[in-house]
Amino acid sequence: LDHSPPAWEASRHQERNDALVAFLVWFFIVAAAACGDLLQGQENIWIASRALSVAILSAVVLCVSYDVALACRALVMMVDSFCCEIVGSLDLRHVAHAWNLRQAVLQKASMDIERCLVILCIILAMSMPLLVIDLAFLVGRRGGR
Repeated sequence: LDHSPPAWEASRHQERNDALVAFLVWFFIVAAAACGDLLQGQENIWIASRALSVAILSAVVLCVSYDVALACRALVMMVDSFCCEIVGSLDLRHVAHAWNLRQAVLQKASMDIERCLVILCIILAMSMPLLVIDLAFLVGRRGGR
């Protein structure tokens, strides 16, 4: 007897693990930004505004990344369920129609996921120069004391 959990239970367990990891990454990003400002001796209003902006922007990026991962996992499960359906089906007309429906869903979802990935690439491309500017600003403020 196979005592392994169904695929959807394993997927839910993986989703919880992914959400926990995303939250921990977000928490450490925000904590590092706030600690960096505290160690630099920045004013309280600067620390609060910078920590808030880092928290919001990093949360948006992590949420979009997490949503893309969930969508991809759901699409994979859809294809896997179709494969299981084929094994038990003898009617090829039904299988062809079912695949056409799934293919249409996959095509639409892939276009939406592509847009999300483009947005994530743009955010990544913009974050590197902004990080350099932020570091130059912090070094300039420290050197001006």
